[in-house]
Amino acid sequence: MHDLSLKNKTQIVYGLYAASLLFPPLAIVGFILAYQMRHVTQGTWLDSHCRWQIKTFWIGLAGTLLGFLTAVLYVGWLVLIVTSLWVLYRVIRGWVRLADQEAVETIAFGLI
Repeated sequence: MHDLSLKNKTQIVYGLYAASLLFPPLAIVGFILAYQMRHVTQGTWLDSHCRWQIKTFWIGLAGTLLGFLTAVLYVGWLVLIVTSLWVLYRVIRGWVRLADQEAVETIAFGLI
């Protein structure tokens, strides 16, 4: 039963990240939940999901900040769009792997 509640919390984090594409502060809530779960999930298949979610937050935040800082140059809007699509990809990929009860495997330096 403990594993089921961790899986549900992991789903909630993915849901918060998905919703954060429309309401960005929800990403912070998801990050805090994922960060709190990381010690509890160590040694389980859910550990890779926590690491995946935490990395998604930090890289997404960096891309968003870079996009806003360069928005006056108009290239920032492209950076924001690419960052949003990247976050959406990571949410979908992670959620699908979670539904299949499989770990998330990262490739390309952990970016995808």
